[in-house]
Amino acid sequence: MENLTPEQQFENDLIDAEVLAREANKLFDDRLKIARSMASALGSLASERYATRFIKVNYAYNALVNAAVALMPPRTAFEIPEPIEPFASEAVWNAMSKEQQLKAVALKTAMAEQLSGFGITTDSLRVVMSETEEENKTFTLVHIGNGIDIGDHTKELSQARSYNVVMSRKNEDLFTIKLDGNLYDLRSGMTSSTYDALYEDAIRQGYTLPDSDKMALENHDQIRTWTMLTGEPLTAGGLVQVRYVDDGRVYGLACYPEDGNRSLRVRVAVVIE
Repeated sequence: MENLTPEQQFENDLIDAEVLAREANKLFDDRLKIARSMASALGSLASERYATRFIKVNYAYNALVNAAVALMPPRTAFEIPEPIEPFASEAVWNAMSKEQQLKAVALKTAMAEQLSGFGITTDSLRVVMSETEEENKTFTLVHIGNGIDIGDHTKELSQARSYNVVMSRKNEDLFTIKLDGNLYDLRSGMTSSTYDALYEDAIRQGYTLPDSDKMALENHDQIRTWTMLTGEPLTAGGLVQVRYVDDGRVYGLACYPEDGNRSLRVRVAVVIE
C-alpha cells in the first residue's frame, strides 16, 4: 500500500467523508419526505407519532453521519505550527514551558499593540529570568529600551510621570492587558530582581545597558533615565525605589512618590506564569 503523507491522507478521507455525507443527506431527505406524506395522509396525531419515531429511530442516518465525522478529524491535527522565534537567551527560552513560551508570544504582541504610541515594539520586549536561592525561576517579559515617559516631554517636572500618577486608577487601562480572560498589570513585574536579570542579560548578550548614557543616546534622550520599580512596595520611609546604570554598574536611589523628574521612566514588565 502506498504510504501517504498526513496531508494526502486528509484529502482522501475528506473525499470519502463527502460521499458518506451526501448519502446521509439523501437518506435524511427521503425519511423527511415520508414523514411529511404520513402527516398529510393520516392527520396531525399520526404525524406527531411518526415524527417522534423519525427523530429517535434513525439508525442508518446516524451511522452514515458518524462515519463521515470519523473521517473528518480537525484540520489542525495535520498542521505543523509555525516555529516560535525566541526572544530570550537560549538558556532562558529552554527553561520555559511550552505554555509559558506561547503566553509570552501573546503578551508581547498585546503589549506592543497597546503601547505602540510610547515606542514599545515587539522587538523591544524580551524575556529575562531571575532565580531565588531555592532555585525557583521567574520569567518576566520586560521592555529593554529606555522605558516610557507618560509625562510632558517638554517639562523638567511633570506630575503625570510621577509614581503616584503612574500607579493611579487613572492609568489602569493603559497599563493593564486582558488576555484569555486574565488581567495582566504591566507595572507589577518591574522588581529589583527583574532589573538585575535585565542588566545581566544585556551584559551576556552584548546589548546596550538599560538606563545608561549609551541607551540615552540611542533613544535621543538628553539625560540618563531612571527606572521606577513599580513592582516593589514603597520603602519604610514611603519612597519609591529607582534603578539606573552608570559606568557599567547598577545603582539604586529613591524618590518621592509625587516626584515628576524628567528622568523617571516606566519600564513595563509582566511575569510569565
